[in-house]
Amino acid sequence: MLICATLLCGSIGAQKLTLDKVPAPVASAFKSKFPTVTHANWKMEDGKNYVAEFSMNNAFESAKFNPSGGWLKTDTSIKTTEIPTAVKETITKQFTGYTIGTASKMENADHGNGYEVELSKGKDMVDVVLSAKGVVMSQEPHQAETVKTN
Repeated sequence: MLICATLLCGSIGAQKLTLDKVPAPVASAFKSKFPTVTHANWKMEDGKNYVAEFSMNNAFESAKFNPSGGWLKTDTSIKTTEIPTAVKETITKQFTGYTIGTASKMENADHGNGYEVELSKGKDMVDVVLSAKGVVMSQEPHQAETVKTN
């Protein structure tokens, strides 16, 4: 589960927040989008956006909101066996020799749905975002999370 948390919220320089530090529009938007969630851990990412980490339906999730409460994206941890065939085929073809470490299903306000996977080959690690059809949307070197406390 810790690995999933790193994948889903691997934000560089994230700052942990208590609920009273989360703007009311963000807290309200979260409650509206996820009404059954009773507890979330909050942090600020990139110095401006707010991320809630929580469990729902037996899965680890994270949801990102802008400061005015606009939903940006939700990541849900999944088992590597749940990755669609088209996505696995792309990984096999374009990332020869890499192993899938962790995976999440991603819903994104701007880019639609897709998958985010952490791949490794020796000491080389890369985070890749793919569409449900297996098209690589982005890739970047994996960076470990550092969290600042208030």
